[in-house]
Amino acid sequence: MKENNAFLGHFMTMIAALASFTTLISFLVGNINDLSYSYEFRLAIAYVLALFIFFISWAYAYYQTRTKTKITINIQDSLMVTVEEGDIFKKKGIICIPFNNFFDTDIENLIDPNSLPGRLIKNVWKGKQLDLHSAIEKSLNEQNIKGLTNCKRAKSTAYTTSYPLGTCALIEKDDNLYCLISQTRYDENDELSIERSEFNDVVGQLLQFLAKHAGTKTVYMPILGSGITPLKRSPQRILNNILSIIDFEYPIHLEGGLHIVSSNLSNKNIDLNKIEMHFNDLE
Repeated sequence: MKENNAFLGHFMTMIAALASFTTLISFLVGNINDLSYSYEFRLAIAYVLALFIFFISWAYAYYQTRTKTKITINIQDSLMVTVEEGDIFKKKGIICIPFNNFFDTDIENLIDPNSLPGRLIKNVWKGKQLDLHSAIEKSLNEQNIKGLTNCKRAKSTAYTTSYPLGTCALIEKDDNLYCLISQTRYDENDELSIERSEFNDVVGQLLQFLAKHAGTKTVYMPILGSGITPLKRSPQRILNNILSIIDFEYPIHLEGGLHIVSSNLSNKNIDLNKIEMHFNDLE
């Protein structure tokens, strides 16, 4: 219903924009009685003009409400946020990748190879799990971040130092910076858990970290939490929530801008038109 109202709104906007044009045409048609044009000819002109105006208005409304794969929202005066479909690993800048609170890198037993951290380990770090974890620990040590050591884990290959949710490690690889964030918690049975309030804090801490370290680089992040079962929310609602968090984490200055990137938006039932309409209505 809201999409239909949006289409009708754009349609009527174009009708109004063409009002002066139609008024001029009506004036001309009404004043060619002194000419030798027949009534039928004048009527045909009127029909053609009406169809032309209808088609232009319909095309404009369709263009404005078509399914989009990229939108840009000016959420804050100092921050432009772009939401787009694409492969985050093909971007250049700062790439944000979610990890668990142990920053596990074992793709044989703990990490899904097709997940974002799995692809980072497998494709970017070429399967060198220990090298990646060493780089993570180096970044955390440089920030003087201490984790809780000797935590009990179900799997013997799992790391046993737990870090608070929202902890960020910044590592460099192949001319990119990767911001790895502790997004989810594993208990001693390696069961995943996170509270919704904790998720909001994780996003907020990530934004604050990026504001300090991004510089002029463009930041790319996925739809954090869209694959987390405990949140029990659709990717559409999670994306809307992330944008709302960004809105309230004021002011966040990212000179290079922030891009939220996700593959196959339609498969996740994400409608960027709804997102755009929602935030435009808030202006």
